[in-house]
Amino acid sequence: MARLSITMSNEKRIMKAWKAAPKEMGKAVAQAIQRAGVYVTGQVKEYIRSGTDMWKAPLDTGRLMGGIHPVFDGEKAYIKPSTVTPYAEFVHEGTARMQARPFFDIASRREADNVGKMAMQVIEKVLKQLSI
Repeated sequence: MARLSITMSNEKRIMKAWKAAPKEMGKAVAQAIQRAGVYVTGQVKEYIRSGTDMWKAPLDTGRLMGGIHPVFDGEKAYIKPSTVTPYAEFVHEGTARMQARPFFDIASRREADNVGKMAMQVIEKVLKQLSI
């Protein structure tokens, strides 16, 4: 499935802030990851709802869309289908009988810049509070 990585600018300022206030920076990074996970989850659902042609994931009952949620694990956020919708991976990746409809890939590719900006806003706020 799709991967989304964020590259931070102002690396020197961020490293200085980590040394000066590791708890505050840790909280800021965790908040940025959570905000990004919730945002991308919403966008994945929007792409399922509004996708076109072969890229559109099935929306017969809404179960696939309703079963997608963010899961947070330390410094990572995963957007996963629930156990109620184990077929989501087959829809995304395709099968021998069905072409792939990569709704996760589409959302992560289209939203990468927005997620990076969102994360940097949270980090910049803490940097300003710390006067770094």
